[in-house]
Amino acid sequence: MREFGSWPRELYPGALDLLTCLRGQAELACLSNTNALHWEMLCDVHALGEHFDRCLLSHRLGLLKPDPAIFERALDELGCSASEVSFFDDGPGHVAEALRQGFDAEQVDGLDGLRQALERRGWGTSPSGTP
Repeated sequence: MREFGSWPRELYPGALDLLTCLRGQAELACLSNTNALHWEMLCDVHALGEHFDRCLLSHRLGLLKPDPAIFERALDELGCSASEVSFFDDGPGHVAEALRQGFDAEQVDGLDGLRQALERRGWGTSPSGTP
């Protein structure tokens, strides 16, 4: 159990800085296939949960991506329509389901891929908040 709990050791370098830059540009939410043990570690070590306005976690929702129900639940929790949400994920199946449901969704590879996707949408990703 100790080894299992230690799996998610580090975040992408610069991930927390990027979240800080995005703060105030939009409501930030994470939709994560995680478990209570890993989420607790990420929050204890990196204060990850504090960087999001909403944390929609599979172990709390009882659903996993790419189940269509988790995307529907996310929209209910956020109180918005799919067209109002930009969804980024590294999982092709997760992105495909988000697109099927009408999300602005894109598969990204790592933090550089996410920055590029955000900048294409006009979101500032530098500390000044400009692209």
